[in-house]
Amino acid sequence: MTDNMKFTEIKTPIDIPCLKDIKTREKYIFNEMKIGDHTFFEGQVTGGKAYMAAQAHGRYKNKKFRGKTVDGGLCIWRTK
Repeated sequence: MTDNMKFTEIKTPIDIPCLKDIKTREKYIFNEMKIGDHTFFEGQVTGGKAYMAAQAHGRYKNKKFRGKTVDGGLCIWRTK
C-alpha cells in the first residue's frame, strides 16, 4: 500500500434491515401474478414504462400481459 491511498472510515448502524439487491429485475410484481390477476398503475398509459416492462417480462418468462388505460391510470392483466 502506498502513502497516496487514503481511506475514509464509514460507520453504519447495525440494525438496518437488508434491502433487496438493486440489480434485480423485480421492480414490478409481474413475476408473482397468476393468470387472471391484474394490477393498477396510477398515472400510467398504454405504451408507458409499466406496460413496456410487462411486455418485456412476458417475452422473457413466456407469459402474456394485456393493458388497458382506464380512469386515472393503467390496468394490466396476466392472460397466459
